[in-house]
Amino acid sequence: MISVVLILNIGSSSIKWSTFNSLTDVDVLAEGRETIDNMSTCVAGLLHDLEPSLCIIRFVHGGTKMIKPREVTLRTVKSLDDLVEFAPIHNRLAVDCIRLILSSDNNMRIIAVFDTEFFQNLPRVARMYGLPQYLIQKHGIRRFGFHGFAHASMLNILDEIAAKSFDTAFRYSRVITIQLGSGCSMAAIRNGIPIETSMGFSPNEGLLMSSRCGDIDASLVTWLQKKESWTPEETDRILNEQSGWKGFSGLSGDMRQLLESDSDSAKCAIDLFVYRIKKTIGAYYALLGGLDAVAFGGGISEHAPELCRRIMDKSGHLGVVLLSEVGSGSGSSSAPPIQLTQDDSNVACWVVMEDEAKMMMQTVFHSGIAREIM
Repeated sequence: MISVVLILNIGSSSIKWSTFNSLTDVDVLAEGRETIDNMSTCVAGLLHDLEPSLCIIRFVHGGTKMIKPREVTLRTVKSLDDLVEFAPIHNRLAVDCIRLILSSDNNMRIIAVFDTEFFQNLPRVARMYGLPQYLIQKHGIRRFGFHGFAHASMLNILDEIAAKSFDTAFRYSRVITIQLGSGCSMAAIRNGIPIETSMGFSPNEGLLMSSRCGDIDASLVTWLQKKESWTPEETDRILNEQSGWKGFSGLSGDMRQLLESDSDSAKCAIDLFVYRIKKTIGAYYALLGGLDAVAFGGGISEHAPELCRRIMDKSGHLGVVLLSEVGSGSGSSSAPPIQLTQDDSNVACWVVMEDEAKMMMQTVFHSGIAREIM
């Protein structure tokens, strides 16, 4: 019988945790965040103070084999080592955290969940790269998609908003979800099923991000490698850690600082950031055959809803009718969910506060593992 559920959401620089009474509980008991440098102390303290019976840990990348939630034990933890090459920073930290828990004097059950599960069944055409088949088959190459729990949560919140707005079980059928944080991604979702997403084999495809370049001409990368004599490791570090609006602006990887800056480089970086998102919205509109709703989530969206409004500006041709100012519509407030569009807009646009922990619990609850542990 489960007493306390501990959720661990491990990022590259911090670890977020929350606790619940059960897999079906909607009310969080406690939550917090610690820097990744204090991960060991944080986790040890949580195990001692809370004595959880179940721990759910998020893996950014499940690779080609890890899709559905799976229980991890001393005998099976080694199988997770193969995932590290797909996301060296995030997945290594998740594996280290699991080993830390397994080494403690605790009988808690551990479930690993994978952010890539949400996009596992993308349409074939959306999964593939134009590479030789022998390479695709040899290495299991495909577009995986990331931020799955965040996009699933945004979709879930839109369903709740629609149900309240229309006083029925109505749900938006053509949806774009936009996750804006240090990492940024988008998803096109039709009837609750994702049909496209901006991140691909790695989280560096797609939008301009804090320190990731996003979409780039592959030949430019090889050209720079030759010109600069970069090793593969140096190339990866520059594209993932020194690019994005941080590298482009030459100022900061913190969007708040760029928004407060009067420098031309900061304004240009924001322009490029907005441009990439608007371009992708247009592409997803075409793929979806129209648009019913857009949800913005993540730290940037929550703290800078005016930037979200700017992204949707001049989108009247898509059916978007914006409010004169953020949050002035019925049912809106200064805290998410924040309404961006008028009540009679053909496309509803909202800033929402996603709940990845809730989605992590739901994916475990709906898996076969739940029957074994409940």
